Amino acid sequence: MTMTTFVSLVLTQIVEHPFHIVLEIVFTAALVAAIWMQHVQRSKNESKVVAPVMPSLEEQERRIAQFQSQMFQADSKTATNATVPNRPGMPKVDSREGCYVTIQNAADGNLLQCLDLATEDFHSFSTHPTVLEVTKKTVVAYGVGSCGPRGFYGTIRPHMDAEKALARFLGVEDAIICSLSFATVSTLISCFAGRGEYIIADDGVNLSIAAGCTLSRATVYRYRHNDMTHLESLLKRS
Repeated sequence: MTMTTFVSLVLTQIVEHPFHIVLEIVFTAALVAAIWMQHVQRSKNESKVVAPVMPSLEEQERRIAQFQSQMFQADSKTATNATVPNRPGMPKVDSREGCYVTIQNAADGNLLQCLDLATEDFHSFSTHPTVLEVTKKTVVAYGVGSCGPRGFYGTIRPHMDAEKALARFLGVEDAIICSLSFATVSTLISCFAGRGEYIIADDGVNLSIAAGCTLSRATVYRYRHNDMTHLESLLKRS
């Protein structure tokens, strides 16, 4: 197509369809104007970005020294560590070693070694000397957060290294570790069961299993503790 033919075609379209040509010109101009305005606004926003200025170390120390915590309710009285009349006080955990815990009697201060039946650290890994030493080194290297779950504190290199080591040991493709045994059970139940599904559980399950059943949003049927007859009736009804 020659230039003359192209110009002739354009003029013909303008003469035969003037309204259509005007609309196309208006829409094209509006599109160009919108793109230009976005570019201008983006340039203005980028020019307004100011690099944060960190105070000097002396100023930071001064602010930290002046910091004072305040109660959520200024008029409320302190309710913790209050003296209760005619009560000797709460027993104090002095130390832990494996499945045993040493309790200090608040009345006379005597120490008593007890079997810890409340712990979920069934293998006593948390008090093993090797584990304690590695834990200390990890805290020094990576620090600690105010929350234990990885969703709050974040995933760090030891988490991934431990998961890879567990996967190799178990001979599986991958592994995942949770913050603690309680969270492991409650998390896994909600992963495998959900809304519209059914869970049949013993009425005597511990709190972590009960929490997992609740978090799953599944329909939960509970049978009486160790009552196989009641369990069978629920299975038949389901």
